[in-house]
Amino acid sequence: MRIKSKTPFQRARLSNFSFYKEGNPFFKNSLMFHNISQFTSALVDNLFKFLTIFLLITIHGDKSSSEIMSIVGIVYVLPFLLFSSFAGKLADKISKQKFIVVSKFGEVLVALVGILAFYFQSSLACYFLLFLLSVVAALMGPPKYSIIAELVPREEIPRANGIITASTYLAVIVGMVMGGVLSTHSGGDYTFASTFCFWIALFGFICSLCVPPTPAVESPSKASPFFIKEVYDTLKFCHKTPFLLTSIFGSTFFLFVAAFVQLNMVPYAIETLGLTKEDGGNVFVAAAVGISIGGWAAGKLSRKEAEIGLSAIAGLTSGLALILLPLIPYYWSTAFCLFVLGLTGGMYIVPFDAFYQTNTAIGRRGQVVAATNFLSFLGVAVASVAISMFENPRNGFFFVAILTLIFFGYVFSRLSARSMHYLLSSTLGRIYRVDLVEPEMDEGMQKRMYMFIPRTWMDLALLTTYSPNIHFYFIKEKKGLADHLLNLFANVHIYTSKNSLDQFQFAIMKEERCPFLIFTSRKSMEDFKESLFFRKLMQNLKINVEILRAVYKKLDSKRYEVTFLPQLPAKAVGKA
Repeated sequence: MRIKSKTPFQRARLSNFSFYKEGNPFFKNSLMFHNISQFTSALVDNLFKFLTIFLLITIHGDKSSSEIMSIVGIVYVLPFLLFSSFAGKLADKISKQKFIVVSKFGEVLVALVGILAFYFQSSLACYFLLFLLSVVAALMGPPKYSIIAELVPREEIPRANGIITASTYLAVIVGMVMGGVLSTHSGGDYTFASTFCFWIALFGFICSLCVPPTPAVESPSKASPFFIKEVYDTLKFCHKTPFLLTSIFGSTFFLFVAAFVQLNMVPYAIETLGLTKEDGGNVFVAAAVGISIGGWAAGKLSRKEAEIGLSAIAGLTSGLALILLPLIPYYWSTAFCLFVLGLTGGMYIVPFDAFYQTNTAIGRRGQVVAATNFLSFLGVAVASVAISMFENPRNGFFFVAILTLIFFGYVFSRLSARSMHYLLSSTLGRIYRVDLVEPEMDEGMQKRMYMFIPRTWMDLALLTTYSPNIHFYFIKEKKGLADHLLNLFANVHIYTSKNSLDQFQFAIMKEERCPFLIFTSRKSMEDFKESLFFRKLMQNLKINVEILRAVYKKLDSKRYEVTFLPQLPAKAVGKA
């Protein structure tokens, strides 16, 4: 996979799609122009969608709100299912900036024709134009995210994703509020309200021309009409990278939850909270505000890496907030639960998005984003159908809350090692500086295994801050209740004398890093070393065993240096 070289003529043609001038301070912040461009797209999408919803509810009555929300959801999501894979292929073949400019121009045209649809109050025309606007959004989705890695350095990608996510949901807020305000205060003049879509789209198109042109990439893959197979092949490719599939499915499930909450909120507000349809849309603003703040915060908290451990922690909190929402059916409690759901949701989604962008080659990045979009909007389609299955919107919230807790619990179990590493690095890591001094391996040895007797839980916590990839193997006579809880963590494994040698050997051999065998006392370690089990293990696997001890050195009043040294004399152990 390589970037195509451009002749002077080709470069001139590429620059025709951009006002960008290298060295001009006005164009210095390319991410800002890209962010404004995508912000206006999300704003136009949501404003047009909610104006359509409010117009149709006005025509057909409040009792049809659930049915209208379901149809609008399906119409909006269908293009993402049909065209995401195709858009991902194109994004990997042509200039992503050029692709975005063309898509933005199409958005301007659809918004212009939309004024006529609202003037004639044609339900069919509004549905059709919403479909076209969604086609534009589906085509723009893969280049919108995959271009980030070409506009900013690698270490800035998490922060850039945080900004893009925060801005996207800020656009959702503005679109929903504008829709409600224009519907209420325009006296039902949806023609006047729809002109805002056109002017916003035009401004976004101009901003897209200020993004620097990006080169095309030579990709051997070709677009195929069999998009389901394309998505399957992409996911199969992603399976080779650890945690990449978890990030993709985690990201897509979030959009399912967000779509269900957004679509179900209007009928829930009307039937349970006794609000108007406009107020029902406005109460979701609390979630969008939370997502904006959470997305921005996640970009800050992720530092220079995609902290997917943060995603797992935030996801569980989101599930708890969602299950509280229908339990306390009051306006302000609903707004508060939505804000917490959005805040933790923003902190959940940004690290996942940054992870699959930074861990995918440039020649496949567009396809990975497209596959993620396909699965995400498949979830939106499921959400659109699901809200029509519940006569009482409150029951719908209960069902999705339980489903969310189950899924986010699974994500946490998969990423628990990274979650603990993130939590401890953010707390203990600010007080202790941890090093692991590893001796050189003998040429004849194939693997190394560490044996460790922790004095307190602090020793194990400090090892966890050193790396999320360290796995702990506890050797015990029998399991207690606490041991079953510890087994929920992906990097904790508890073996007893009843475990077979084959099981243990397989677990040790599949470790990429050196495993740590944890013992509660020196006697239990010596007994293990004298056992037939251990002798067979050494004979079969040719493992080099090192016994570790922790040495603490006080640097200042608030900071320690901790070094884990192999085979250190007993008299050297202790705090300095």
